[in-house]
Amino acid sequence: AAPTITIDTIGTDQIEASSSAVANIESGSSGVFFTCAEGEDCGSVTGLEIWQQTLTATAGDLSPNTLYGLQVKARNGDGVETAYSDSESVYTLAQVPTIGVNTLGSTSIILEAGNLSNVTDGSSGVYFDCTSENCDEGISDWVQASTDTVTGLTSNTLYTFRVKARNGDGTETDYTGEASLYTAANTPGEPTVTQLSTSSLNVVIDDSANNAAVTFALLELGTGQYVNKTTGALQVSEDWGTYAQWGESDGVDVTGLESGTLYTFLVKARNSDAAETAFSGTVGEYTALNAPTIGSPTALSGESIRWAFTDNEANEQGFRVYNLTDTPLVTCATPDLTYCDESELTPNTEYTRKVAAYNGGGTSAFSATATARTLAAVPSISGAVATNSTVDLTISMGSNPADTELVIQDEASGLYVDPSDGELVGSPVWATLSTIETNIGSQATNLAPNTQYSFRVMARNADAVETAFSDSLSLYTLANEPDA
Repeated sequence: AAPTITIDTIGTDQIEASSSAVANIESGSSGVFFTCAEGEDCGSVTGLEIWQQTLTATAGDLSPNTLYGLQVKARNGDGVETAYSDSESVYTLAQVPTIGVNTLGSTSIILEAGNLSNVTDGSSGVYFDCTSENCDEGISDWVQASTDTVTGLTSNTLYTFRVKARNGDGTETDYTGEASLYTAANTPGEPTVTQLSTSSLNVVIDDSANNAAVTFALLELGTGQYVNKTTGALQVSEDWGTYAQWGESDGVDVTGLESGTLYTFLVKARNSDAAETAFSGTVGEYTALNAPTIGSPTALSGESIRWAFTDNEANEQGFRVYNLTDTPLVTCATPDLTYCDESELTPNTEYTRKVAAYNGGGTSAFSATATARTLAAVPSISGAVATNSTVDLTISMGSNPADTELVIQDEASGLYVDPSDGELVGSPVWATLSTIETNIGSQATNLAPNTQYSFRVMARNADAVETAFSDSLSLYTLANEPDA
C-alpha cells in the first residue's frame, strides 16, 4: 500500500515532511521517495526526488509564501514501488515585512510594506498598525496590497507604525520594527500685507491652524529674496521661524524697500521633519510714495495758476492738485514733472492748493499748501455817450469779481479819470466799478467841446497785479451851440 505524507514544519524557504512507517525500510532496496505534487515543477527545489531510507525530508530553496504540494511513494527491498500518496499542499511562511512611510498630506500618511511575496494568494495579506494615539482610521484591517493609507491625522504630528504579514494559509509573521513620520504641515494661507511707509510694509503670516512647532519662510516674489524674521531685511537665503517668531498677529515689518514700489509676498511652511509645503497664494502691496515739496505758484492768467513743486519720487505715474478738503482738482498724468497747471478758475480770486504724487499703488502724502491769486481779467468799454463837456462810459467787468479795481484813461492825453469827480488827472486813481458808478456815474467831466477822446480801461487784482488796457473807444465831445 502507498504510504501517507504529513507536513511537519514550515519555514519561509523550506518544508519538512514525513512519510508513514514503511516496514523494513532499511532492507535491500527499500526506501521512500518525496517529490512535488503531480503537475508541479521541482526543478529548483532541493532535498527531494531521491530514494532514502529515512522517513523525513526537507524541501529547501523554496520561495516565501508560496503554495507547494508534496507526495511520497515507497518501494520494497526488491525495488518494487508503490503508487504515490495523496499530496499535501501548504504555503511556506511569509517573511517579516519591512515598512516604509510617506507623507501624503497634513492629515494622511501612506504606509508601504516591503519584502512581500504573493500577497494576493489565499489568505495572504498585510496588517498595518499605528502604535500612537488616534491614528487607526483607514487601516487596522488585513489588506492584500503592499500599501495602505491612514487618514484623519493631525498636521505636523509624529506617528509611529508597524506591519506584519500572513501567508496564504493565514499564518502570521511577527510585527516588523517601528517606523515614524510627521504628517505634513498645512499649506499657509495668503499673508496680510499693509503699507507702513515709503520704505516698509507689515506682513502677517496666516498659519492655517498649524501647531506651534511648524516653521515658515516668507518670500518676496519680485526680488526673489526672503524676509529675515528678526531684522525685516530681504536676503537671499531662507529664514525659517515659528508663527510666534514671525510676530503672530502683529507680523513683521519688512524694511529697506524702495518707495512707490509693488512688493509681492508668499509663504511656505515645513513640518518637524523639515518637509516643506507648497507656497501660499500671493499678496502684493505698494510702499508709500514720497510726497512732493510745494514751490511758489505763478498766476498765468485770470483763469489759470501754475502750481510748482519739487518731485521727490522716482516711481510715480503723475501728480494731482487738491483743495483744502482733499478733493482732487487736476491730474497731470506724467512722471518727473516740476509743475501742474490748474485752469477754469475765477479772475482775481485767491486759491490754496496742495500736491500729491500717485501711481498704481495709491497716493503719496500731501505736500504743504501754497496760495496764489489769479490775475484780473481785462475789462472793456462797450459804449459811450458824449455831450459838449462829458462822456458817459459803459464799462464791462467781464468775469472779474465786484471788488476788482479799475482805472480809466484817455489814451490821447495820457490822463486818467478821477473816480471822485470825473475830471482828468495826471496819475491813475483806482476804484471799483460800483464806486465809480456811485460817485460819477462812469462819466468823464469837464471835457473840451468838439474834442476827440480815446477812453480805455485797465483792472488789477488784489495783489495789485495789473492787466493790459482794454481796446480804446474814441469819440468827439459835442460842439457848443453858437451864440444867437
